[in-house]
Amino acid sequence: MKNINISKKEFFNFVKEPHETEATLSHYLGYFDKFAATGRKANWNWGPFVYGPTWFFYRKMYLYANVLAFWWFLIAILWTYFNKHLGIDITILLVTSFHVITTVFGDYAYLIFAGKNIKRGNTTSATCSLFLVCSWILSFWLLRFLVEKIWLIPFPVQFPF
Repeated sequence: MKNINISKKEFFNFVKEPHETEATLSHYLGYFDKFAATGRKANWNWGPFVYGPTWFFYRKMYLYANVLAFWWFLIAILWTYFNKHLGIDITILLVTSFHVITTVFGDYAYLIFAGKNIKRGNTTSATCSLFLVCSWILSFWLLRFLVEKIWLIPFPVQFPF
């Protein structure tokens, strides 16, 4: 396998949750086989397309999820600026490009993530850390404060919490 030196069994054990079987993980195992045979990084995965950064959180890829969530916030800021000052709405272009990139390269990022963790001795995906989830929520509120109170731009995304 190119660049990743793990076996399919190691990958399966890392990826699977307690309730999952090989049949439910056929997408990831199929991508593993395709990547091992061809080295092709691009693959379509509906999870990142539909759920965005939440998919990366579910797969325990917290750094990726935080970077992608920051990209969403940047899109929100750019949308506010361009819409308010120039009357141009570039949101659809930015959101679509974001979703396509994460959809096409999400499996590859997950494979790299799994390979690095397996090499470190983590044989299974770590459980969700409350600290990391709280830090993500705190980062959102800090960004919202900066946008609304310091830059005096109304934050375009409203959440009930």
